[in-house]
Amino acid sequence: MHQRLTARREQTALCAGPNAAIALAVGLAYGLAGVVATAVGMGSVLATSGETGHPAVAGASTAGYLTISLILLAAVATGRARSTNSLLGGAYLAAGVALALFTDGDPQLLTLNHPGHVMHLCTAALLVGFGRTQH
Repeated sequence: MHQRLTARREQTALCAGPNAAIALAVGLAYGLAGVVATAVGMGSVLATSGETGHPAVAGASTAGYLTISLILLAAVATGRARSTNSLLGGAYLAAGVALALFTDGDPQLLTLNHPGHVMHLCTAALLVGFGRTQH
């Protein structure tokens, strides 16, 4: 009996599909980015130019990384990766397009720069692309 239950759990994990895999991968990547940004030290909530030689990391961006990570990992755990991927992918698409228009001015609440825009748009493409699949 115990072997059947174990085999069934393994089968369920393997059948979670590409949405769970991509949500897990992106969630772990964003969690790692949040932890590294916190370890580098952010000094204040507002980002200024990277005077220390490190790129400026705003506290709001770090909080966002960690929040996105928690949302995606919770979606994997609850089996709602597909809908969460679509929802967050759409939000990232909107953020990538809208925030690209507001990059002038310093300091910024969010670290808005070219790599940030690329990250928003790549995350959007990945999450929306997988979120729209039928698996």
